[in-house]
Amino acid sequence: KQVNLTRALNLPKLSTGYMSESVEGESFKGIALGVTIPLWENKNTVKLAVLQQKVAEEMAADAQVQSYNRLKSYYEKVVQLEEILNGYIEVFESVNSTDLLKKALDAGEISLIDYMMELSLYYDTVDNILSIKNELQQALAGLYYYEL
Repeated sequence: KQVNLTRALNLPKLSTGYMSESVEGESFKGIALGVTIPLWENKNTVKLAVLQQKVAEEMAADAQVQSYNRLKSYYEKVVQLEEILNGYIEVFESVNSTDLLKKALDAGEISLIDYMMELSLYYDTVDNILSIKNELQQALAGLYYYEL
C-alpha cells in the first residue's frame, strides 16, 4: 500500500479554487485552475518504497526461518534427551540393588566404605536422571511456547 501511495503522490496534481487579487486601481476575481507536475520533487521515493517493501518481506521470511530452526532444534533436543533418559532408566532399573547392598553389608560381605561408594554411584545416577528430566522439561517448554 505504501508503494501505491508513493506512486499516487508522483502523479500530476490539479487544483481549483476562487481567487481574488487587488492591484492599485484594479481588482481581479475569478476561478483559478492549476496543474502541478512533480519532475524532481519525489524523484526516488517510489524506488525507496519498493526497496522498503522488499526489506520487510525479507525480514518476515528471515523471522519465519529462525522460528522454524528454533523449533527444529528444540524437537531434536527433546528426541535426544528422551533416548538418553530411557537408557539411563533402563540401566538404573536393572542395577537398582540398594536392598542387596544393605543385605551384603549386614552379612559382612562388603565393608562400609564399599557400601558408601556403591550408594554414592547409585545417587549419582539418580541425580543424572533428574538432571536429564529437567533438561527435557525445559526443551518441552520451549516447544510448547510456540504451540499457540
